[in-house]
Amino acid sequence: MPSLTVGNISTFLHSMRLGGFNLLGSKQAPINRLPNNVLAEIFLYTIVPQDSHSVPVFDEKFMSSTPVISGYNQNTPFPLSQVCRRWRSIIHNTKAMWKSIAILNPNKRHVNRTELWLSFARNHELDIMILQSESPSEEEIEVTLELLHLFGKRLQQWATVEVFFESEAARLLAAQLVELRRSPHSIMRSAIIEIQEPMQADLADNMWRSLNRIDSLKELVWATQQEEITFTPVHVFGPRIEILHLAVPIRIDRFLNTVYASLSLLELRITLEATATFSILPVTLPQLETLEVKSTNGLSAFFDLCTFPSLKSLEIDRINVSDWPSVLWMLRRSGCQVQVFIVRLPHLPAHDLVSWIELDVFQALETFVVAGADVTNEVLSALTWPLSITQPFHKPPSMPKLRHLGLTHCGPTVDSDVIIRMLGSRFWPTLERGIIGQIKKSREELVTAVLTVHTKTTAMTNYEEMIKNCAERTRDWSDRSLIIRQA
Repeated sequence: MPSLTVGNISTFLHSMRLGGFNLLGSKQAPINRLPNNVLAEIFLYTIVPQDSHSVPVFDEKFMSSTPVISGYNQNTPFPLSQVCRRWRSIIHNTKAMWKSIAILNPNKRHVNRTELWLSFARNHELDIMILQSESPSEEEIEVTLELLHLFGKRLQQWATVEVFFESEAARLLAAQLVELRRSPHSIMRSAIIEIQEPMQADLADNMWRSLNRIDSLKELVWATQQEEITFTPVHVFGPRIEILHLAVPIRIDRFLNTVYASLSLLELRITLEATATFSILPVTLPQLETLEVKSTNGLSAFFDLCTFPSLKSLEIDRINVSDWPSVLWMLRRSGCQVQVFIVRLPHLPAHDLVSWIELDVFQALETFVVAGADVTNEVLSALTWPLSITQPFHKPPSMPKLRHLGLTHCGPTVDSDVIIRMLGSRFWPTLERGIIGQIKKSREELVTAVLTVHTKTTAMTNYEEMIKNCAERTRDWSDRSLIIRQA
């Protein structure tokens, strides 16, 4: 039998559906000649699609009556189990079919189906999602508590938990996490917690303490939609955590006291508040690859104290111009090869941006996005690749690996021809002869570019249209894109 790929299975099921729904359940149907384990694999690929294109459109009416597989896959195994007795038996006995469950806007109709869902999952690990509406009714709050009690009977099976609900449900979850942290057999890898009401400090502290002591936890997202919730407790994370997102602001000194032991951290997204002078030892996170920092004020103290030798992606939101020397020193001290750099830095002078483009720490960049800085002809010229790198020039060309470019605030003095010259020098291939006469690429080609200009000229519009046409007609160019917006 040929290998079971997603494409083969999709084609096979489509051919079966052409004969009508009854044919699928018929004993004479070709699909029913397959052994049970093969049918189970087909059902898994059908109900739990492996690519985003298979995810159905959000159906609020359908999801109000039944749990679904996840917030990104509004499928359920129940309809397929109603085709025939054999299919029902296969689906009910395939535990992996029931390992993920999502309940959105909980109501009483969800309870019985959730009990059934969990009974079919048996002892399989569970991925759980409960998302209340932004203004939950009394029924929604009551049902959420009932669902949490159902899931609480299977604490040892929790693998991932994602919740968005009010404080009463948060208090029950906190109690369950206390119980879970005491278990030596916890398998929970991910916790995504968003509370939509002001949370009392003792409740937040209790939940945070429990999460920090779950040895299996690899990912934590701690978020809120309420500005009033400004409390992030301080409990030191161990070396196991790999992904940490803190959307609630936390003081720089408190954060560094929390994370200094997280030597396995790979991804960090935080919102920081500057503090008065404090004394704290420097922090090195040797495995960190992705860093996203938002700030309500200065960030220099954070970058002065941190070293990230493996950093590949750096995104900074709302940084002051005065903090930039600390960022640069961190990059040089770390000795990292940053590939993605995204920054929002209002009112950065053009000559400073030119110096950024020429920095040695940015020459491995594949993505360069700057919002708020003044973009002039000089900036665009610094990004323009020369016609031939063998021709004499004063400085080596900058950012030879650049593939994605974003610039806002291209001012009124910017010349349309300078923009087009820069884009042309990056989008189209530049070839040079090698040492023995062979042709070689001297740089990467630009894949996407987004520019915001003061005035969008006809020449810019025509060039944008040309890139679009080339992307539609040229092989290997389908992912190319140029967007020029007028401010």
